[in-house]
Amino acid sequence: MSNSTQTAQNHQPTPQALTPRTHLEACKARVRVLIQRHMRRYAERLFDAKGELSDMCIGPLELGRLIGAPQALEAQRRLDQLGVPPLSALEETLQKQRRELAQRLSMLGQGVILPLEELRAGFGLTDQELDLLVLAAAPRLTVDLSRLLALAWADFSQRQPTAGFLAEVIAEDPQDIPDILALMGPRSRLVRYRLLIAQEHPNWRPHTPRVHAPISVPQRLLDYITAELLTEAGLKGCNLTDDGLDASQLVLDASIQVQMLKALRKPQARVCLLGTVGAGRRTIVRSFTTRAGQKLLTVSLTEALDSNRPLLVQLAEILREARLHHGALLLRLDGLSDHPLLDTIKARSAAVRSLLGDFPGPIFMATTERTLVSVFVQGLEPLALTPPSRDGQRNLWLGALKGVIDATEAEVMAEELSGSYRLFPGAIHRSINAGIDERRGRRGSVSMPSLLKSIRKQFDHTLGWLADAVVVNMSLDDVVLSSDVRKQVHEILTYARHSEQVFEQWRFQERSPTGQGMPVMFSGPPGTGKTLLAGVLARELGRALYKVDLSRIVDKYIGETEKNLGRVFDEAERAQAMLLFDEADSLFAKRTDVKSSNDRYANLEVNYLLQRLESFDGISVLTTNFPSSIDEAFQRRIRFKLAFPMPDPAMRLTLWRKLMPPDAPVDPEIDWDALAENFEFSGGHIKNAVLRASIQAASQRRSIDQIMLVNASIAESREMGMLIRDKD
Repeated sequence: MSNSTQTAQNHQPTPQALTPRTHLEACKARVRVLIQRHMRRYAERLFDAKGELSDMCIGPLELGRLIGAPQALEAQRRLDQLGVPPLSALEETLQKQRRELAQRLSMLGQGVILPLEELRAGFGLTDQELDLLVLAAAPRLTVDLSRLLALAWADFSQRQPTAGFLAEVIAEDPQDIPDILALMGPRSRLVRYRLLIAQEHPNWRPHTPRVHAPISVPQRLLDYITAELLTEAGLKGCNLTDDGLDASQLVLDASIQVQMLKALRKPQARVCLLGTVGAGRRTIVRSFTTRAGQKLLTVSLTEALDSNRPLLVQLAEILREARLHHGALLLRLDGLSDHPLLDTIKARSAAVRSLLGDFPGPIFMATTERTLVSVFVQGLEPLALTPPSRDGQRNLWLGALKGVIDATEAEVMAEELSGSYRLFPGAIHRSINAGIDERRGRRGSVSMPSLLKSIRKQFDHTLGWLADAVVVNMSLDDVVLSSDVRKQVHEILTYARHSEQVFEQWRFQERSPTGQGMPVMFSGPPGTGKTLLAGVLARELGRALYKVDLSRIVDKYIGETEKNLGRVFDEAERAQAMLLFDEADSLFAKRTDVKSSNDRYANLEVNYLLQRLESFDGISVLTTNFPSSIDEAFQRRIRFKLAFPMPDPAMRLTLWRKLMPPDAPVDPEIDWDALAENFEFSGGHIKNAVLRASIQAASQRRSIDQIMLVNASIAESREMGMLIRDKD
């Protein structure tokens, strides 16, 4: 090797480092050479017979070639005069550009992101497909390229190049044109994922060559190409994130974590999380994608899908967005059951599954309805999310409350709240924030009533349509009960507060898979406090109590009663509320021998109610005056049966005193013992008598005295049809 040759090689310029802008400029330079090559190949299209640039779609020189006349050299000589390099030189330039770009890409520094190369990697594009993409975008990248393309096409009236023209420009050999046209077909990657938009004529058939279809690049892709790497999702209803909770901070059942990790090890992982809104589904997915170093595109389909646009086009754009960022995809299906496009999605479920099946990255789904999953991915079993255990609840409450109230008070409240409700972490923090907002953010002002109120607001339910809320402001100490009944009440409270530990931590649920609920029956004469005690129990447990309204449940049409009952239990589970079936013998009556169709359908209702009561995980209270009328199958499944006897004189004495409000003006000479001895009332009747006497005293502007109470008791007895003890 001579010294001069070695010196020349030593002084070769070092390739310029690539940036998104210089990389795009290099690609545009390649497009410019491709267009010139096309001009050389199809020079006859450019000039008329006089050698002037033609403004006709087909000039005389091209016509001669088309009809088989000898190719004129005039057009080529005219291109020489215009300075267009010879075809051989253009081919050499294209090869040189490709080599130089490959060399510069090999020297690319870490952290440098080139949008066009990201497209290549994200969608698995070939060199030809990437050239097609840049060429189709060229008219909207610069004015010069737009005019140069129009000149090469010999038609300035068209704004978008056709598939046939693009294929001619890209083809290394004219024989390759049919293969390149296929790259712009309806099943191609470029069109399927909306990287190119082919405007099809309505009369074209699926397999007709689309040579004349105008090809364009969507604005979203142009923004991506020209604005370096976009950091936000460009579609409605989509949100792009790249961070999440550390795995150690994630409150998630160990079995769910194991199942998710197992699913994510598979290629093209597909995971569905089944849980209520606010269950932390997105937080869980973000934690796992952050651990894998992936971005996450979260899509609320109810917001993203527009009923005025084709479904598959919109889904393709969503998948394109996820691929643009090499991210995982989270499809939120909440509310989709009421979306106008649901019927279309179900009708085209096969096409939807095929489109999603081509996505190379993980796809997560979050739903509240198991039935929607198969529409998007067939054979995928959702992972059901449940709130943390009682210990987890206690720790979450304690951690969240310590920054708001005194530590000692926080421990007491955390213990009580964790035994009352099972909430997801997000709902716990929202409840505390709502409680603070109600009290204008004063430290130490979050009370148990305000927290319980804000907790109940977290539940999205429609129980109020079928049942009435019952609110009792009395505590258990205010209720007059016999010693036996009080002992049973404490047993019920103990069971409710510790059943979770027994069933879940000690795994008793494996021995009793459908028996985790707590049906309770209160029986006894009217007025003995059955409904009152149900309200007190709900208050002690911090639960809302709903009294089922039979007039809104029972329906004359076959099957409607069962539907209404199903809604009651479903909504009660969603609200974590207690259910009260007052006068339960009307619903839970004994099944009869089938002698008519009415008997058959009546028995069906009882059978259905039996199944739902057994599977209901909450607390249900049945009150009845006739316990023997309740079907034996129900009685066998009832965990606690409390019989409320008529109060004895000692209990009646306590009731008379307790039911008289402390602020009422009372004559000190009242003989409470005599009232308790002479009137064999239940608590409800004593309450009525006290109220009657109080109204009379208020009308006479006097204190409540013995005579008023006796007269009120006599009137109450007559209305009840009871015998009255003679005063003598």
